[in-house]
Parts: sequence; structure tokens; C-alpha cells
Amino acid sequence: MSLPRIGCAYDIGYNLNTLSHDHITLTIMNQTISAIIPTRKGNATIARAVRSILAQTKQPVEILIISDHLLDKADDKAHADRLTEVLRSSFAADMDSKKIRIIDGKAMGPGIARNLGARAAAGDLIAFLDDDDIWADETKLEKQAEYLDMHSNIDIVGTEITYFIREETDNGKTVRFQTITQPTNPADVRNQMLLKNPLMTSSVLMRKKALLDAGGFKHMYLAEDYELWLRINRHKNRIANVPGTYIEYTVRSGSASQKRHVRIAWNVFFLVVKNFIFYPNRFGIVKTKWPIFKRLIRRLLSK
Repeated sequence: MSLPRIGCAYDIGYNLNTLSHDHITLTIMNQTISAIIPTRKGNATIARAVRSILAQTKQPVEILIISDHLLDKADDKAHADRLTEVLRSSFAADMDSKKIRIIDGKAMGPGIARNLGARAAAGDLIAFLDDDDIWADETKLEKQAEYLDMHSNIDIVGTEITYFIREETDNGKTVRFQTITQPTNPADVRNQMLLKNPLMTSSVLMRKKALLDAGGFKHMYLAEDYELWLRINRHKNRIANVPGTYIEYTVRSGSASQKRHVRIAWNVFFLVVKNFIFYPNRFGIVKTKWPIFKRLIRRLLSK
């Protein structure tokens, strides 16, 4: 006989205060998770990312690798072919069992690749991971799934802590060089939404229904994740970060270019303006961000 979900405990006559720990654990384990990794020319690091998923105490039912390559371009096709070789050399059994599957993403960008994975996913919950990041906390999925099970009003959870890492060129090992801490309480997340992106995409576990109902990620270059979080959280507190959880986020050398920073700043500027009326503390946040916005406006007017 299947066990009832905790959210329905009162309907079937259970007292939540007397439910056993074993019952709670089994109920949480009934939630199914699909992990999604979009990748483009990420063969050097993707095995490391997959291993961090397979080390989780709560396992996803599947790992969907979205190969975001243009197969009619020789260089992209070579990377796509190599991706299959890399994954099969390390995870042959999981490939054969279909726990790890490769899906053609047609080079439409990471946001659209994540949408493609979500539509193909079998899980009730969707977990995102970029091909060079690491779920270093082995209890991440377990704690996040438990949080969502206990908070039916929350649709998206991230991790409280992100460790920024870089690879040492001489030995290939990763080194943590910066730490950021995100607000955990949903109200605090909402209060800071216009100030900063409250979620690292590689930290996110979310309800698939919420993602599909929102229409998924938009097709845009940079900040497509921030745009989605702002859209979903406009009218209610639907986002939280789970205390005590963490990931490792890889900083690539190419991601630090001035052109990229300017493009991100422009996208954030327009997103803040677009969502200005929906969020609290907006005037205080605009005051904080005004020096950045002023430089962007001057840059625009000087062209």
C-alpha cells in the first residue's frame, strides 16, 4: 500500500505531531527528480559534474545531458561525438540503463536547452547543473526535496552558500577563492530580488509544473535565469534558499571579459526596470544601484 504524502496528512486522519521519522523520510523519497545539464564544448569538465550528481544521498531518476551543439558544423559535431565518448568511458552502466541520456539541444543557448530537458523529464522536480559546476554538498538534493515537501507554497529552492572555484593550471585541481551567502527566508529573498540574483542556477531544484506553467526560460543572451526568477516570484514569495547547503561554481577565464560584464549589466538594468512595480523595497534598491545605472545611461547617451 502506498504511503500518503505529508501534505495530505490531516485529510486522512493523521496527526503530524505523531508521524514517525521513517514515515516522513519515505514520503520525501517519493518525490522524483530529474537532473538537467546543458552543455556546449564542456567535455573537459562534464564528467566531474555528473559524478557530483551520482554522489548525492538522494538520487535523481535520470540525468539529462542536453548537447547544445550545431551538428552541421564540423567543430560542434566533433565536440558532440566526443561528449558521448567521455560519458560512456566513465558512466557506461548508467548510459546503458538510460539513467544518463543525451538529448540534442540544437545550439539554442542554455536557457532553451534547459526547457528542452524539462519537457523531456520524467521527474516531479527539476534540478539544474552547468557542465563545469559541482554539487559539492552530497546532501543538497535530499535537503532541498525535504524543504519543498514541507513548504507547498515554495516552488524554487537554491543553496545558501556558493563557493567560487577556479582550476589551477599547473595541476588541474580546483581552488575555492570566494564565497557568497544568499538569503534563505522567502520574504528576505523577495526583498532583495531587485538588488541581485538570489539564485545560482546550478543550485536550483524546482517544481517542474511551476517551470512549465511559467513558460520556461526565455531565449536571451545572459541573465535568462534572473529573468525567470523575477517573473515567477512577482506576486508571491515562491523562492527560498535552503540553510546549510552549498555548491561550487566554476569561474572561467573567458567569463570575466569587460564586454560580457557590460552586457550583463544592461540586461539586469532592463529587468529591474521591467519588474520595478512588482517588488518591495524598490526605491531603496534603486538608490543602491543608481551609480551603476547612471554609468549605463551615460554610455547609452554617448553613442
